[in-house]
Amino acid sequence: MAGLVEAPSLYNPIVHPHLAAIRRSYVLTRMLALKYITPAQAEAADHAPIAARLHAPRVQVHAPYVAAMVLHRMAKRYGPAAETAGYSVYTTIDGRLQSAANRAVQLGMIAYSRRHGWRGPIGHTVLANDTTPEQLQTLVEQYRKIGVLLPAVVVHVGTHSAKVFARDHGFGVIDWNGLSWAGKALPHRLVGTLPQTAAEVLSPGDVIYVVWKGPSDVALAQVPLAQSALVALDPNDGGIAARGRRIRLLQQQVQPRHAG
Repeated sequence: MAGLVEAPSLYNPIVHPHLAAIRRSYVLTRMLALKYITPAQAEAADHAPIAARLHAPRVQVHAPYVAAMVLHRMAKRYGPAAETAGYSVYTTIDGRLQSAANRAVQLGMIAYSRRHGWRGPIGHTVLANDTTPEQLQTLVEQYRKIGVLLPAVVVHVGTHSAKVFARDHGFGVIDWNGLSWAGKALPHRLVGTLPQTAAEVLSPGDVIYVVWKGPSDVALAQVPLAQSALVALDPNDGGIAARGRRIRLLQQQVQPRHAG
């Protein structure tokens, strides 16, 4: 709490955990100098993980289109009371299948986008030699996350790999498997020659999107231009088991199952 007083938004441990840790170290150093704590207490506190978290209802499954459909039907039936009367609504959605559907749609669209060529970075910045991880984190936080796509900044380019700093994860490496697909996207849905080196695709300071599986398993990606949809139905009763989409034209007509 003492560390938040000077700049609550900058040192917010949820939004900026790296900066919060730096501020915590400074506060502990001052507390030690003023003899409010012992050296052992200062060291233990400084090495403790940043454990701050949001205290809010936890969303068990991300299904915004189903939620919107339910709210629409409830409002049509009960009017304004649908949002104030505390109704509980039960649907046929399977949380496990919904999560799988969301991921399948996202990864499928990313794979489709790769087959149509690399459109280039989403931004570029000039990196100084002494740029800190905190500054890199602040930079990538200016770009939003989109599903499994994380914004990242390229900090070094090798012959067949690139080192990046990804939002919420830090440093990682895109190896050749994650880069070699990136032939330049050309007009009329054509794709240029596949690259032979990483420098043909990326430069230090490029801001890109990546799919992160681990520090040594990062893949170059981009926001798909195409749209898609997935609706999984129970063959026994027609109930919606999962629904994921990136398109606004599809209107679902299957009603939610009413609770007995």
